Amino acid sequence: MRRLIAYTFLTIIVSCFFFPFEFTFLPGVNLKMALAAIGLYMAVVTFARQRKNEFSRIFLGVVTGALLVSLVSFASCVLNNTNDFVYVTYIVSFAVWTSAAYACSRIIRLVHGNCTTNLIGNYLIAVCVMQCVLALFIDFSPVFKNIVDSYIVNIFDVSDEDRLYGIGASLDVAGTRFAAILLIITAFLKKNGQRMSTGRVFLYFSAFLFITIIGNMIARTTTVGVALSVLYLIVNWLFTNDSCKQRRVIRIGVLTLGLFSGIAVLFYFISPQFEANIRFAFEGFFSLAEKGRWETTSNDMLMNMWVWPDNLKTWIIGDGYMGGAAFDPNFIGDPKMINYYMNTDIGYCRFIFYFGVIGLIVFITFFALCAINCIYIDRRYRLLFMFFFLLNCLVWIKVTTDIFPVFAFYFCAEKCVENKE
Repeated sequence: MRRLIAYTFLTIIVSCFFFPFEFTFLPGVNLKMALAAIGLYMAVVTFARQRKNEFSRIFLGVVTGALLVSLVSFASCVLNNTNDFVYVTYIVSFAVWTSAAYACSRIIRLVHGNCTTNLIGNYLIAVCVMQCVLALFIDFSPVFKNIVDSYIVNIFDVSDEDRLYGIGASLDVAGTRFAAILLIITAFLKKNGQRMSTGRVFLYFSAFLFITIIGNMIARTTTVGVALSVLYLIVNWLFTNDSCKQRRVIRIGVLTLGLFSGIAVLFYFISPQFEANIRFAFEGFFSLAEKGRWETTSNDMLMNMWVWPDNLKTWIIGDGYMGGAAFDPNFIGDPKMINYYMNTDIGYCRFIFYFGVIGLIVFITFFALCAINCIYIDRRYRLLFMFFFLLNCLVWIKVTTDIFPVFAFYFCAEKCVENKE
């Protein structure tokens, strides 16, 4: 019982890091920032006791990359005479995320005695499943929804929109992190599935399908994780040739898929509310089946947002604007896009307009270094970390959201001594 309580408490702590939020009665006090303060204290105490430097050269390269992102952003703002400093403070954001992740890792060590890449993955999976359950409760229970909306401030207020949200988990921020967790589940099943018990394999498959279905109701960016999971398996099988060892895992996966499909179809026909959520989550598939072509509202909007600079200076160093009319007094675009400079929400376009190709290259290099640092910590999952990097780059086709919190958490894992497959 004590273990169950400890594990539940840890899951809540990790959720506060992975999907931060504020309480309405403590405005401005983000729980991620509170964890960061705790993490900073823990780091100072730990390093003082050990009296040794645990930072690798690769991690120092990651820190340098984050600092360069801030410097390039600052240069763009100075050269363009703007005050849109959203990425000028990226080094601070980097430090806060990393410190908060360190706090979580130290608490995991206190409970489990270690903090491995597998443990981190399991807690992130549990957090995403929990957020999906909370999203269903919020959507189907007006009483619970009223409590959450009264006391919890989500990063993005979607309480009045026709979509699901959890506690701190909403829109593409949630969808991108759900996608990363789907990759983690796929990597675990591919690497360790044949050694797992049948019940454990079933739980992983159930988590994958549950996050896929409910996660898409929250943000359809979750689908990117499904597509990359399929690609991950294809790439892995091309180089390992061990499909014969995975037959039991495949059988369990097929049975789990059948079970979840049956449950989803049942609720689709008996619950109008669930039907509406399913149709939103898989709008493209319904459009393909009913109209013979792939159509989604977000994709149609996205196609009209590809806007590029019309001068060399902007291409090189940007215009120094990321926040639209909030910073640009000359904004004359669509009022619906008031928060987006040049009427675009596409990540690559916004980065180009903010700090140009120079800044974009620095930012991409920073995330490449993040992946390399994680591979240094545990080479067994090097393909997973490479796919994290790929996911990050793909998501920018739609939004500016990144998955640094995932990388930050894995920075804090214990280095795997055994690197053999």
